This record gives sequence, C-alpha cells and structure tokens, in this order.
Amino acid sequence: MNCDPSVVGYILVAMILPTVSAQEAGSLATIPNSANASVQRIENELHFRLEKPVFEAEIRLPRLNNNVCRAYLKTKQDAGNQDTGNQDAENRETLPLVSGSEYLAPRLPDPTQELPFSQTPSEWRIALPDTMAFPATVILQLTSPAVYAPNGQTCTADPDGTLVLPARHGRVFGEKLQFEPLLHKNTVGYWIHPEDYVTWQFKTTGHRQWEVHILQGCGSGQGGSLIELDFGSKRLKHRVIETGHFQNFRWKHVGRVELPTGKEISLKVSCKELAKKAVMDIRQIRLVPTGTSPLIPQRLSHSSPDCDPPAISVGPARPGKRVITSLADASPETYHSIYLPTNWNKSMKFPVLVEWGGNGPYQSPLGDRNSGRVEDGVLGFGLGGNDGYIWICLPYLNDEGTRNVSQWWGTPPKYTPDATLKYAQKAIRDVCERFNGDPDRLVLIGFSRGAIACNHLGLYNEEMAKLWKGFVCFSHYDGVRKWPMPSSTTEAARQRLKRLGSRPQWILSESRNGKKGQLAGTMNFLANEPNGTFHFMETGYINHDDDWALRPGPTRQAVRAGLQRLLDLDERQESL
Repeated sequence: MNCDPSVVGYILVAMILPTVSAQEAGSLATIPNSANASVQRIENELHFRLEKPVFEAEIRLPRLNNNVCRAYLKTKQDAGNQDTGNQDAENRETLPLVSGSEYLAPRLPDPTQELPFSQTPSEWRIALPDTMAFPATVILQLTSPAVYAPNGQTCTADPDGTLVLPARHGRVFGEKLQFEPLLHKNTVGYWIHPEDYVTWQFKTTGHRQWEVHILQGCGSGQGGSLIELDFGSKRLKHRVIETGHFQNFRWKHVGRVELPTGKEISLKVSCKELAKKAVMDIRQIRLVPTGTSPLIPQRLSHSSPDCDPPAISVGPARPGKRVITSLADASPETYHSIYLPTNWNKSMKFPVLVEWGGNGPYQSPLGDRNSGRVEDGVLGFGLGGNDGYIWICLPYLNDEGTRNVSQWWGTPPKYTPDATLKYAQKAIRDVCERFNGDPDRLVLIGFSRGAIACNHLGLYNEEMAKLWKGFVCFSHYDGVRKWPMPSSTTEAARQRLKRLGSRPQWILSESRNGKKGQLAGTMNFLANEPNGTFHFMETGYINHDDDWALRPGPTRQAVRAGLQRLLDLDERQESL
C-alpha cells in the first residue's frame, strides 16, 4: 500500500511488465510507449530504458490502473541503492533491542532528477529534460504493481464483504473527465462537461442489498450538481456536497440498492444537473452489505484503505506533499517529516498533529511492519485525512542528539530523552513560524513506542506538557508495564500524568474479541485519576499496526469527530 521508496527500495531484479490486463500475469509483451523504450517492472516501479533521444522529448504511455508517486531520471547513485527493509521480530509486545542496530535513512531520488508527470483521459506523459544524456533510464514509481486494463478492471469484494470501487479502476468517457493518479489527488476529476461519465465493473457476492457511499470532493462555490449512479436495475441520485476544495474528500451516503447475487455489474456515474463550473471529484465508492457489520475484530488485510499517505520526498514543502526536512542547526543524520494539507494557504493558521512513531525493526505474522523510522508513521495522516491539519512526524535521537534512532529514545542503557525533547520543541516552533501552524492547537499522537512517548516524553516536564491541546495514544500506555528506560516505572509515570490535567486523551488498542487486553490494563491504571478526560476504544482490528487509521470505521470516525470539536474545526459529518 505504502509507496515509500525506503520500503520499496531499488532492488534491480529484471522482470518484464505484463501489459494486456491484470489477469495476464504471464504475458511477456512490452508496454506500448511513444519512445519505444524497453520496459521492466521492478517491484512497484516501471523502468523505461532509452537508448537514444526521442523526437517529442517525452514518454507517452497508456493510462494505467495505478496511483503514481513520482517520475524521475535514474542516476548512478540510484543503481547502487538497496534497502534492507524491516527485519523479523518474534514477539509482538516486547520488541527486541538489537545492540548497535543501524538506523537506515530513506534513500530518495535526487529532487533535481524528478520529472514532470501529467495525464489526459487516455494517456500518461513523462516530460524529458533537454539536457538528458543517453542511454538513460526513466523510473515511474507506483504504489502497487502495474495494471494495464484498457477494457476495465473488475472489482471484487474485500474479505469483510465490502465492495470497494477506487478511482484508479474507474473507466472514463468523454472529453475532459480523467483519472488523476498522483497521490495528493488520486481521483476521477476534471469533470467540467456534464456529458462526460465514468463506469466501474464489479462482481457481487451472496448479499442482495447494499448501502452505497461515495468519497467525494467539491471546491468552494461549486456544490449542488446532481449526479446519478446507474446500476442497471436500480438508480440512485446524489446532490454534490461542497467540501471547500476538490481534494477535500468526504464520505457521503447515497442510498440503498438491491442487486443480483454473484453477477458482474456495471455502474455508470453521470451528471444530470451541472450547478456551477465543475461537478465533483470521486476518490472511491463503497458498497457495504446491508444488515451486516464488519467482522470485528478483523485483519487489516481484510479491508481496503480509502487514502494513501503521500510519497516521502525531499524539496520545499507544498500542499499535498510530504517531505523530509531537518532543522538548520541539526546534525546531518537527524531529520523529521512535514505534510501540508491540500487546503493549506498562507492566510490562515492550521492545527498541527505531532506524531511519534513505533519501535523497529518489527514484523509480525499478520504482516504488520515498522522500521522505527520517521517516514513509516501514518497514524496522523489517517486521523487527520488529507486536509485541515499540518502533520509532522518527529524523530527520537540518541543521547548526543547526532542521529535518529529506531528503538526507544536516547542511547542504551540510559535512554536519555533530552536531545529528543530539544529537537521536538524546535521542530514544532519551526512549523508554526514557517507554515502557519497554530501553537495553541497542537495534538500529540503516537503508535506503540509513540503511544508511550505521549506521556513519557509529552508530559516529561512542564515545558513540554504545556504544548498540547490533547493526545491520541494507540497501543500501549506509559506506566502500565515496565520498559527498558530507567524512568519507566509506575511511580514516575503517575508523576508525569499529574501534568495532564483535564485535557483529553483518546486511548486506543487493537481489538481482542472481548478478551481482556492492554486496554483493560490501561483502564485499571487510570481508574483513580480524577482529572483526566479519557476516551477508550478498540480499533476493530487485531493488528499491531497504525495502518488501521487509513481505513474507514467507527473508531476512526469517532476520533476524527473528537479532534474536530477539540480544535474548533467544522465537523466532517461523514457517513463512514
């Protein structure tokens, strides 16, 4: 799901791209392209090998059914990059401390080699620089293995029963309507002609009735158009809701539909009334079986996300982009990430979600993974959505403050937090000064190690404690059990907790199917705390993985609504 190049790596294993459809995985044909380049598929990347200059100074290829991270020119340095990724950890709860384990910083393409990417309804285009030397290799980085399905891709139900119709599988018809594959868009958009329309193909299961929800965006002053969802035997109407920006997406319930079981269905979405200049953007449509609830607890692999975190990159921060950055006076081996929402502008202040991530290297039998690096955090993006919040992921530093560490904070055996706290305070001040972050609306969130850090570091002293408006702690809690740090005692944790006051904390854990788990232990630990405002919830998933926040569900919906009330934001009022 995540297109982070530090996870994908640059492992040069030559494979020929299957190019006719997703089903023809054995095909050895070369994907058609205007440059007549040979094409290799390497993990989630397409490598176009150019032996000589091309006439049009671009590569044009058919539109694929994929989301796009970036296009860039491969350098000699890229050829030598190989990321070892996450290593195994046998115990889900007690992560091993690997003596001298190396923190592997992300290997990212040189920003000066990134190439302009654009699309039309039927083509993708990668612009080539005039100064490019040949032979050369151009890389198109995707979020998943390439799918070329010119006749449409049939969507099937997730294991939890939900039918998910993503924008990337929509087939567009008309003059302007098109799939926009870059991650900050990831939508069927450019809908300015009411005659244009989009279709999806899907196959029903044994369910007959479905609740239909649409993830739609619509810019300021452009709402009110009437669209129709035509399932053949049933039609539903939806009046487009204005969301403030075409990339501010909200789930809206459209209605209920009855469909034949075990049949392939074609859904046509068309405009019946154009209210203003543009209709809407569609990121996803979901058909949820009526009268059933998702399997709880379930696995993350049983459900599809409704958002992809932006690809990590370098360069200046801009709306919809997530970049690696560092403080001006910091060591070269320390860094954090910053994401500016799609609706960011200089004229207003934005609340800031400040995230500390989990320990690594970690991998579970369920497929949960975490490297312990800054770029692996996704909890803040999922809880905030792609708009409304600035989101930063902070590092943990060694005792000297000279490098990021992947396990706990500081250096064993002291685990001194001073350098980590100093960096955090400077990074928060920087984002507020340079990017209009609101210092009065900071929320501290964390997963696993980060959940412990919410109190252990966030309430470490009065100076840190006064920063926060609220907290979200997912999986683990400071003081409930002993960890390697000398200050990880029940008594010390209760002293830190005194600095919380009445500020709210959303305390979340994996689901245990009614069995007593860590959430029960945390509730017992906090039973006699008189002042705290605690909200206890299970995620609905058994996974020790913050990817749950990238999926719609009642817990994410409740936390989002709570944060919006806390931070005086307009409620999203979503159906999922």
